Amino acid sequence: MKADELRARLGSKKQKTISELKHLIATRSEENPNYCLFLGAGASKSSGIRTGEEMVREWRESVYRDLSSDAVESSPEKIKEWLTTQMSDWYKPNAEYGSLIERKFPLPSNRRKFIETEVSEKIPSIGYAYLVRLAESGYIRTIFTTNFDDLLNEAFYQLSAERALVCAHDSSVQSISITSRRAKIIKLHGDYLFDALKNTPQETVALEDNMREKFTEFLKEYGLIIAGYSGSDRSIMRILEELSRKSTYLQNGLYWCFREKDEVTSEALAILEQTRSFFVIVPGFDEMMADLYMIAGTKGTPFNSKLASDRASKIIETYLSSVHLKSSRSEIIRSHLDALEAEKKTSLLTDMMREINSERFASAGLTDEKLLVCLEIERELNARNPDLALKKLAAELGKALDQNFKGILLNRRLMCALRLNMFSEAKDSVKELLQLEPENVYIALSESSLIEKRSDRIEYLENLKQRHPFCSDVLNEYAQELSTALERGEKVPNSLKSSHVEVALKQSVKVKPSLSNGGWSLLFEHYRENYGASDMKKMTAEIVSLHLDQNAYDARSSRMLFRFCREFETTEFDGKQLFQCLEEAYRNHFPRDYAAHLDVLVDASIEFNQHSLLRPLFDDALTHNGVKDDPDVAMLMVNVLYDVCRNLPAAIEYGEKFLKTHKAVAIEVRLVDLYLADGRVPMAREMLGKLRGAIDYRQLMRLEVDLLAAEAKYQDAIDLIERTLDRRDFADRFTTQIAYLELKMGTPERARKRCKEYLDSRAFALGCETAIINYELAKKMVSGKVDIERVNRLAGKTESALVKGVCASLLGDDKKALSIFQEEAEKRFSKLDLCMGWPAVARHELKLKELKEDLLKRRRNWADFV
Repeated sequence: MKADELRARLGSKKQKTISELKHLIATRSEENPNYCLFLGAGASKSSGIRTGEEMVREWRESVYRDLSSDAVESSPEKIKEWLTTQMSDWYKPNAEYGSLIERKFPLPSNRRKFIETEVSEKIPSIGYAYLVRLAESGYIRTIFTTNFDDLLNEAFYQLSAERALVCAHDSSVQSISITSRRAKIIKLHGDYLFDALKNTPQETVALEDNMREKFTEFLKEYGLIIAGYSGSDRSIMRILEELSRKSTYLQNGLYWCFREKDEVTSEALAILEQTRSFFVIVPGFDEMMADLYMIAGTKGTPFNSKLASDRASKIIETYLSSVHLKSSRSEIIRSHLDALEAEKKTSLLTDMMREINSERFASAGLTDEKLLVCLEIERELNARNPDLALKKLAAELGKALDQNFKGILLNRRLMCALRLNMFSEAKDSVKELLQLEPENVYIALSESSLIEKRSDRIEYLENLKQRHPFCSDVLNEYAQELSTALERGEKVPNSLKSSHVEVALKQSVKVKPSLSNGGWSLLFEHYRENYGASDMKKMTAEIVSLHLDQNAYDARSSRMLFRFCREFETTEFDGKQLFQCLEEAYRNHFPRDYAAHLDVLVDASIEFNQHSLLRPLFDDALTHNGVKDDPDVAMLMVNVLYDVCRNLPAAIEYGEKFLKTHKAVAIEVRLVDLYLADGRVPMAREMLGKLRGAIDYRQLMRLEVDLLAAEAKYQDAIDLIERTLDRRDFADRFTTQIAYLELKMGTPERARKRCKEYLDSRAFALGCETAIINYELAKKMVSGKVDIERVNRLAGKTESALVKGVCASLLGDDKKALSIFQEEAEKRFSKLDLCMGWPAVARHELKLKELKEDLLKRRRNWADFV
């Protein structure tokens, strides 16, 4: 039965207009809503999710082809008739969706996987944006749905400052308060993230007890508006039919919204025939919600083009590019799209400047002329022309009077200066920024990072944390600088000790206990380096537990759990299995960040020799929208192909292919390293040329030095290092690198003197392990002797397996050294290339080449990881 037949059957009194429905919703007392909303699969159609009817049509034909011998194309009616007569033991014509999905996907886990593939990463349509605003205004606070998708939750997460309470479990629905002012999303049949979905006839024959009770409780208090729902679900329809007959329920009425072309089921008709039930004809879900949105009396669009997240920005872009929305019959939707288009230029500028200082830029109130200046500067930076951007900045700074605008320009000048090795200009930019905002702690942190000597930085940070004792970033930076100085035996002010590091870090996590605080990681490392095994295990376990209790599905919790397991060489923590926890977090985390979770899983798989997990994880991740375009995921894939599969050509090919369609500076940098590992020096130099102006000078110089070393131009590399204007921690950063180059060029006495001068000033602290190795090697090359006691102490102190191997080699224990090198190369193939480049193990070159050839013969194939 279609809409026109429904009118004829029930009469005009039963049909209400959208205007009448708006009036009923708007007529409320003390801002309490009159209605709950019930959404079916039709509400998700414009978000790109197929309706049950569409899936049934596909499944019906597929099952028919599989089971019958009919090779001729048949009509849907003929197929239904055949299935009804031939497959009556499982096929139910009145419950096609349930019977067909059970046939196609017989197990709950099969059905969950199908649903996840079908709904994951879909973009909430514009109707959801309007719905979010209605919820914020309190006109609709409870939304029931039979849908498994995450569109509602994502719409609230991305488009609203409020967070909806989501319930998809029968066991937890009882805790939801009917009077709560918070928006509530109740998934009557579960969520696609869990196996306990209700799809089949047996599963949907009745709601779980708690779900039914809560659904009934709400309908005693509120009326119900139904949209996008066919009424073919027995578990829901039984309740609605029962309650619609009782005078104590649905006292504000039931309003069922259909499109003209929708098929009205006999079950729906039975409910509509009841006294307090009505129907409304609407163009579609998006148009309906646009009309209802006007109840709130809000001027402008229901969304802000200047949204904080990339995902939210992508949602807006989807609306702007939608042919369906642009041709919508809704004047409201079209007018809002026009308004968004008008804001688009400002939106792009906001995204562009976000990394400078999003709050400053958002509140700067810049004129169109100043915005255009920012855009021109950004274009030069994106084109990798920081020198041209710097000229434009100089001209604009000379006449800038607006303080906010000047701050934005100075931030960009700082970036350009660091890319161009203009260290003095970088310092000047920060000083001018501090003059504009003397109490801006983050500018002060930038100034501290540009101080040349670590001891001076520590003193600066000591004063800064006295002024900002509740800033975790200041406390973390102070702790990190002091910890490094103490580890390397450097002189520190005021007789500072390791205990001061711990005090600062504990204060940091106290003032900011969230997982986003990097102080947790620093505190974990501090415990690991400064306490005995028993105390350290207890202290680090407490950090892991705090993370898991706060959010076990966060990638940072997964990373912390893995660090603990790696440290204590176990795959179990507090009765939980590591990989079970990691995979559970991967499946259930929100908001979605597949790269962060894959990163942990890759490291854990390599560390504990569980390589078979990798391909299924990547295959799954790449089915989600946007993941295959994520540079971080592409980088992980490149590294897996190289480190795990030992397939350097494949790793290079993957990176090159990604760059053909995407911008990714990090992958360009990685390719320089991979070209050098493959002996393709000209290709490395060509890629390095493309990176000039795209990365800061520190990173650029590192790549240039590596390239010159690959060309055996060791003195040129040393000269390049010596010419740098950035003298921050020069001895720390470059002593070992220059000594390495001197050893490679056959001047061990120069390397010995350089390292000795450096190590003498630090009392030969074992934290300077690379400098000690180069020093002892240089001594051995000059006199044939090494300090056995010192090398043994270093081997016992270091956490690096490769350093242990080098120490064994220096002491003449070649068997142990080669065993360590092989074990490490088995884990990560790139470590073998790193090892082969060290002067300290040059005498093992033949054995290492044999090891490399053996590993390549046993190359792992990506296709075999199942």
